[in-house]
Parts: sequence; structure tokens; C-alpha cells
Amino acid sequence: MGDISFGLFGETEKEELARYAGTAGVQQMKFLDTAERAHKLSERTFPGARTGMDPKRFDLAQYQVKEAAEQDFRAAMKPFMVNGVFDVEAFEKAGGDVEAAKAQIARDKLARKESSIFFQDKLDPTEAMVGFKKGGKVDYDNYLPDIDDDK
Repeated sequence: MGDISFGLFGETEKEELARYAGTAGVQQMKFLDTAERAHKLSERTFPGARTGMDPKRFDLAQYQVKEAAEQDFRAAMKPFMVNGVFDVEAFEKAGGDVEAAKAQIARDKLARKESSIFFQDKLDPTEAMVGFKKGGKVDYDNYLPDIDDDK
């Protein structure tokens, strides 16, 4: 519900994952997001300048957008840099933290479902509750009194 309402009714999925993942996990998620953004911007070809627009101004704006994405990427990379070298082990350990957080979220959701009165499996409609015994047709003889019944 939080994802659909953009957080109006609670946390979004990313916020919940960030809460469970810890600092290293959040840093890895931020690194991956900024890397994807920078990569998409580097591959993107922007449309040309509009009629009457100064081409130099357009090129400058395009350069600034790409440069800002690269700066965000370099800033997100800093927690995983050791002596100027990218520390793959720390990055993979942070990935393990994220996976552990996802597993914990799944366990918590299952526990909430089991403890909830409304979302337990026993409330799911079954063939016996709905009356699909006769090929999808409901047998009304069991539910409605006969005309001959005096009761």
C-alpha cells in the first residue's frame, strides 16, 4: 500500500529495505542506483536544440546533467574505495546485507499475515464455502427453504 500511495500510508518498499539493510546495504543500493542512472545518461542521445534555442546553451545543459550524474556516482563509490582501489569484498558483503534484509522483510510479512485476522489462509474461499461441487453451479437446495416447508 505504501508503494501505491507513494508513502502516504506507510513506508515504500525502498524505505523499508533501507531500514532493514543497515548502512553498508544502503550505500550499496545508492551506488547501484547512481551507476544505473549515470550509465543510462551516458548512452542517451538527447534531441537537438529547439528552434530559436542557442545550441551552445543546450550542449552546456546536457553536459551539466551528465556531469552531475557522474559526480553522484563518484560520491556513491567512496564508501567502497580503499587506497584508491574499489574494494570488491566490501561491496559483496554489503550485497549480502541487502539480501539478508530482503529475507527478513519476507519473514516479517509472513508473520504479520499469520497474526492478522483478515489475511489468514483460513479466510480464503474454498470449494466448500462457495459451493462449486456441481461444476461451478451453486446448489441452492441447501441454502433456500423449499416451498413445501412450513418452517
